[in-house]
Amino acid sequence: MPSTAIDGEERALLDRLRREAAFARRLDRLSRRVQRLERNTGIAIEALALFVRFWLTITPPLPADAQAAAQVKGRERYEGFVEALGRRLQKGQSLLQEIPEDVDNQNGRAVDRPESEPLGQRRGPNSVKG
Repeated sequence: MPSTAIDGEERALLDRLRREAAFARRLDRLSRRVQRLERNTGIAIEALALFVRFWLTITPPLPADAQAAAQVKGRERYEGFVEALGRRLQKGQSLLQEIPEDVDNQNGRAVDRPESEPLGQRRGPNSVKG
C-alpha cells in the first residue's frame, strides 16, 4: 500500500476517534444534567409530600359557616405566595441552591465532597452511578 493510502486511513481513524471522544463528553454532560433533574424532582416531590402530610395533620376541618371566609382568605394568601415566589425566582434564589449537592439517601446527611471533585464523578457508596 502506498504511504498516502495509509496516511488517509490514519487520518480517518483519528477523525473517528475525535468524534467518538466528543460524543462521549456530550453524553457525560447530558448524564450529569439528567442526574441533577432527577435529584431536583425528587427533592420537589418530597418537599411537597412532607408539606401536605404536615398540613393535613395539623389543620382541623372548618365548620360550614366559616368556609366562605376561609376561602376568601385562602385566595389572598395564595396570591401573596405567588408574588413572593415570583420575587424569589426573579432574584435567582432557589431552595435547591440551599440543599447540599450530595445527600446520603440512607440517613439524609450531607456527604463530604471536595469542591474540586465534579458532581457525578464521586465513586463512593453514596454516589450516583450513571
